[in-house]
Amino acid sequence: MAPGAVRQALSRLSTYDLEFDRDLGRIAVTDFGDLALASATPADALGPLSGAVQSALAKGDALVLLGGDNSITRPGCHGITPELQRAIDKLRDIPTDIDPVPVTADQISPGRLP
Repeated sequence: MAPGAVRQALSRLSTYDLEFDRDLGRIAVTDFGDLALASATPADALGPLSGAVQSALAKGDALVLLGGDNSITRPGCHGITPELQRAIDKLRDIPTDIDPVPVTADQISPGRLP
């Protein structure tokens, strides 16, 4: 339901940028659609989400990933590069019990960040 609602809401927004005096509607945008992951566990969705991000980035200059919580954000970052995900994981100050895709020791590269 959320992806459709986001698309509907975005379609009602103006594409004109007052600050730069430009119509952003002229920018080529590709909607890669929804991933059929509604019934997948976060761990099972990690691979398909990361792969979809890698595929989308190979076809364009930028990517906007909308929706979800860390079960969407983390695979998205991993799809950009696993190193980015490791950096984000290391910078997290307060570990929580609610991270739906826990980080395992083999996913962390010691010494990558100060």
